[in-house]
Amino acid sequence: MQTIHDAGVTSLDLSPLFAQPIRRQTLYAPYHPGQANYIWEIQTDDAAYIVRSPRLVLPPDEDFWQGALRVFESHTLSPMRTVSINQWLEVHSTWRIPRTYRVTHWASRDFLIVERLPGDPLQKFSQLSYDSLVQWGRTVALLHQCRRMVFGPPQALWDVRAGQPIDQFSTRLLATMRYLTSRYYSEDPIAQRWAARAVNAGFVMPTIPYACPMMLDWDPSQMLAINHQLTGLVDTELYVVGPPQLELCSLEYLLDRASARAFRRGYNQIAPFPDLHPYRLLFRLFLRLMSFRGPVPWNQWFDWPAGFAETKP
Repeated sequence: MQTIHDAGVTSLDLSPLFAQPIRRQTLYAPYHPGQANYIWEIQTDDAAYIVRSPRLVLPPDEDFWQGALRVFESHTLSPMRTVSINQWLEVHSTWRIPRTYRVTHWASRDFLIVERLPGDPLQKFSQLSYDSLVQWGRTVALLHQCRRMVFGPPQALWDVRAGQPIDQFSTRLLATMRYLTSRYYSEDPIAQRWAARAVNAGFVMPTIPYACPMMLDWDPSQMLAINHQLTGLVDTELYVVGPPQLELCSLEYLLDRASARAFRRGYNQIAPFPDLHPYRLLFRLFLRLMSFRGPVPWNQWFDWPAGFAETKP
């Protein structure tokens, strides 16, 4: 993924968005390639704020965004969509989410102004304490209990008409993976071989019994912490309604063995941990076709340790 820069945006003075004078305005550097928003920290006399504005006007012709769009109808173009996700999570999860102050349109752009939570972004999940990793596992397990018989964009959490029947998920996923393979990897013979193997596995994959809220793009920078203690989740816009196994397969690429063990312990306090083995090959292919962690060599990607399988209680 590539990060879009617009000099006209990065030089904006955001004073018109606030009633009080701005004492300090800081534009954050992108935390990772393809970051979907410009993010500023604003300090006035009475409070600190975070201001977000979409970098994208349309979903880019890139593997990650096309995968998210074609399977889940997911995008990051509308701040109001983020507000709706946050409102739902505040009611149905234990995440601490920034309070929304307002969404406004100014200088031909949309801006989302939210609370500045305490803490600094993580650089890796292993920076979290054991207790915070357990808490994270519990929170994910609780969200996985919010079961839906449809999949799709986050709106399907509160309006099932926005989703597609869960029995159509495998068909949609396989069609999207074929598209991504032909569109972005047509001249990569190793990718072609892995795609053929994984897609064949998809035809014998067990039925996906239900969908639930899941994060499509976990990254350490989405969490804030102080002294290794989790203080909040600040990037929620790519929550979708999908299989819990997909979210857990993605986390195997992000958690070391000790972190995976703590996360799984927390998850098991709420619900039995799903069996990922029947789904792992196909979901790993989908994640790699989306460049979930960048252009990792294919053989290395599929040889990645199955962290949750190695951390059974």
